[in-house]
Parts: sequence; C-alpha cells; structure tokens
Amino acid sequence: ERVQFRFPSFCIHLSEESKQKLLWTVDRDTPGRQLYEFFQESEHFRSEMKHLEKLQSVHVWQILMRNKSWATHSMFAIGVLANMLVVSIDFIERDDAILQPKCTDYRGKTCRLKGDTVNCVDGDRTNYRYSFYDPEEGELPVSECGFTEQAYDTAHQVLGILLTILGVVLCFCSVTIFMLYAMQSGPVRQEKEWRERYNMSIKDVHEKARKSLKFAIEFVVLSVVYLFMDLKLLFFCFEFVSTILALSISKYFFAFLLVDIAVRDKDLKNVFRAVTDHGRSILVTALFGAILIYFFAIFGLVTLQTAPAEGDTTFYEDGGVTEWADPDGEAFDPAFNWCHDLWQCTASIMTAGLRKSDIGELMIDRPSSDHLYVWQMIYMFLFWALIIIILLNIIFGIIIDTFGELRTNKLKVEENMENTCFICQCDRFTLDVSGGGFEKHIKQEHNMWDYLFMICHIREKDQNDYNGWEGYVAMKLKEKELDFFPHLDAISLAEVKARDQEEARKQREMALTTAKTVQKLETTVDMLFTDQKKLMDELARVHHRLDDPAEMAKTVDAIVEGIGSRFALTPL
Repeated sequence: ERVQFRFPSFCIHLSEESKQKLLWTVDRDTPGRQLYEFFQESEHFRSEMKHLEKLQSVHVWQILMRNKSWATHSMFAIGVLANMLVVSIDFIERDDAILQPKCTDYRGKTCRLKGDTVNCVDGDRTNYRYSFYDPEEGELPVSECGFTEQAYDTAHQVLGILLTILGVVLCFCSVTIFMLYAMQSGPVRQEKEWRERYNMSIKDVHEKARKSLKFAIEFVVLSVVYLFMDLKLLFFCFEFVSTILALSISKYFFAFLLVDIAVRDKDLKNVFRAVTDHGRSILVTALFGAILIYFFAIFGLVTLQTAPAEGDTTFYEDGGVTEWADPDGEAFDPAFNWCHDLWQCTASIMTAGLRKSDIGELMIDRPSSDHLYVWQMIYMFLFWALIIIILLNIIFGIIIDTFGELRTNKLKVEENMENTCFICQCDRFTLDVSGGGFEKHIKQEHNMWDYLFMICHIREKDQNDYNGWEGYVAMKLKEKELDFFPHLDAISLAEVKARDQEEARKQREMALTTAKTVQKLETTVDMLFTDQKKLMDELARVHHRLDDPAEMAKTVDAIVEGIGSRFALTPL
C-alpha cells in the first residue's frame, strides 16, 4: 500500500558520495543481500545526515563549502604548474656555471638549496672528486653565489616568487580539502567504529566517558586511532604536510602533490585495486620466487664458484675499463665478482638477474671443453624458464585477471543498476510493459532513498506516536526482518494486473454469451435442417405420385375423403 509521511529535515543533506559508494559496493549477486546491506548502512546514513545538518550552522564549514569546488578541481592543475616551475628553476640553477670570478668551472652543480656549500675546481682535471676547491677562495656558501648573466638572476627571482605564490594557493587548497573531509567524515567514522566494535552509540560513549576517567582516556585515544584509520584522510593530511615542507624546506616536495590524480581518477583506482585485491596471491608468489632465487644462489655459489680467481669464477664480470682511479688516486681493476658469498650472490641474482632477465649477464662464458660448461648452460636455462618465463608471468597473469574481473564486475553492476529495481528486483522489461515505465518506477514508486528516509522517520519518531503501518515497520526493523520490502511486486504492477484480470473477466463473459448464442443458432439450424428434410421427403413423395396416374388418383381420393371426413356435417 502507499503511505505518506514527513521525512526528517536532515534527510535533505544526503551526500552524493555516500550514495555512489553504496550503489557500487553493495552485493548484488546474492539474493536479498543488497537489501540487508542497505538496511545495515541506513544507520550510518542517518548519522551522517544529522551530522551534516549540524555543520550547516558552523561558519567555518560554510566558508570551506564555498571554496570546495575550485579547491578540489584545481589542486592537481596547480600542482602541475608548480612542478613545471620547479623544473625551470632547477634548470637555471644547474645550467649556470660561473658562480664567482675565480670559480671558473662549476662542475659539481650542487648549488640548488640555500645553505649548501659550493667548492671551486682546481687546475688538476684528473681529479674526479665531487668536491671542488680553490686555494685562494676556499669554500663558498650558496648565499654568495651569483649567476653568469643578469637574465638568469631575474628569471630565477621571478620564478621563485611565482612558485611561492602557487605554494600558498596549494596550501590553502590542501587545508580546505583536508578540513572539509575531516569535519564531514571524521565524527561519523568514529561513531560507526564505536557502534560496530562496542555496540554503543556515541551518546552512550560520551555519558560513560563523563563517569569514568579511564574510559575517557580510552575514548580519546581510540577516537584518534579510528580517525586516522581512514586512508583518504591520511592522504589529504600528507598533501597538506607536503605543501608546508615544499614552502619551508625544499621545493622538491611539490612533486608529492602530483599523486593527487591517483585519488581523483577512477581508472587509476582500478589500477591499484588490480594489485591490492589479490595482493596476498602476488606476495605469496613473489615469496616463492625469492625462495627459488635463494636455491639458485646456493647452487651457483657451491657448484659454479670453484675458486676466487678470475679464471675459475663463473660470476665474474669485466667492467670494460682496464684502470680506474679511486678517491685516493689508486688504480684498481673494475672487474667484479658478483657471487663472493651467499648473501652477495642472492642479492646479485635477485637484482641484476631479474633486471636483465638473464642470469647469464652476470656470468663469464666458458668453453665447451670446460667441465662446468653443461652445468652452467642448464643453470642459466632453468633460471630463465622458471623465474623469468613462468614465475613473472604468473604474477602478471594474476594482475591481468584481476583487471578483467574488475571490468566484469563493473559491467554487471552497471547492468543491474540500469535494468533492475533495487527494492523489488523487477526487471526493466516487466516494468516497461506492465508497470508504467522503469525510470518512473525507480524514481517515484520504489525510490530507494525514499525507503531510507522512511527508516529514518521511523527511528526518529516516538514509538508512542506510531500509527498502524509505522508500528508494523518499526517491529520489523527491530527484529531485522525485511519482508516488508516488496519482492517482485509493485502497486503499478498490481493495478495493471487488476485491469488485466477485469479485462479477462469481461472477455470470458463475452465468450460465454457468444457460446450460448452459437449454441442457440446451432439448435435453430438443426431444426431448420430437420424441417427441410421432412419437406424434401414430402416433395419426393409428391413427385413420385405425379409420375404414376393411378397412385395420383388414389392420392386425390384419399385427400378428398380426408377433406370430406374433416368437413362432414354433424346430424341434429
């Protein structure tokens, strides 16, 4: 039946983010599960809407809401501009070579942060040290460094001012986004956690905290923990801290603001989900791969590393340079033994072997006459087949399959939302044909948010003021029985069904009337056929008598006699 009720005033603050989250995360595969999850989330929706209604009277919230749209949409764009300025400033600082008249060759290019120390190169160009020193000037602080041309200095100052302005704007945007999200979701999340973990409303928690100091301390600590369990809130906090660090310490912290696109873009979210949804499978497979690499390291160290000398060592790479100068000026052979001990061997195979996709890159070539030649070939082939081909492809396959699964689930959810009523589960075809239209049905007759408002109305109203249907629904909600929701049925379908039944009844009556009329006609036709047959028989007999004069005479006499007897006078 249709019911009328006045929904609470806070229901107008139902947020679009919460609606979309429920629509996309609810279980639509298990029959009846989506209504149960909808019922479970109804209390969270009610708390959130009541909280948002309270925030409308907060002046700070009103200011933040007026700036929410442009702050949210411009955060990434301004971050890109800031990083472009960072690249330009860094290019200017590193491209200019002359710092002071006696610093004629700025090779270190470390003049990038105020307070760093810059040294000048001496005349010995064979010294490959990364510190440069001039005997007359010594070490020069960056604050005394200048640019070769005035244009560089002017451009550096202008770009620095622009970067500072963008940094201030980014700081304001990050503060706005962080405070909006913290004020909106923080208290609601805390209330939800207390309700789910301790089965206590936030009102009961506050009352208990007033009575017990120990519980009050526990309440404060756990509330902070619950607040920062929200990863999205942590990310917004991270953006704010990165902006402050970029303005105060180093401009390179602006780079972290580019990660904002990962939170805004749905496709990138699916990319991360493809890795995290089956993260355990990927980690277990990677762990097994590390174990296999450890086996390869042991086998290579014990079997193929027969001696530390270059001629008898398999994992011995020639650097291609016969002499190299270390910081002390001493020459040394750049050839390197990749498998000196088990730890080094494992690390070398796990890093260089995987990066180069061939462990043979770390091993010297042996002639076919060498007794280790066959073992080395088998060793390299097994590493390539087991680790590079099979194991890595298993990991990539898990990620690709997860992408396919996410895409399939998304299409299933979209199809369900577009073709099935959330409340009664009636399909679009049935409602379009017999229910007055699917879109009209889900927006007017079975609007799922109207059912949410009904639940909020029942929970907000005093139970002593319930009428008949309100008391019935309240009892069902208390017992967590959801059979009051319509299932494969709707009033529009019932009305159409009633009309169809009435039309069918009329058609049956018309059919019965027609059948009776036809039956009467059949009886009349049968009688006419009988009379016609008798007449035809009589005509046949008359025709026979006309053909025979004697019979005709007898017939005439019989007729006359019959007439005479019929009209004979009765004696007085």
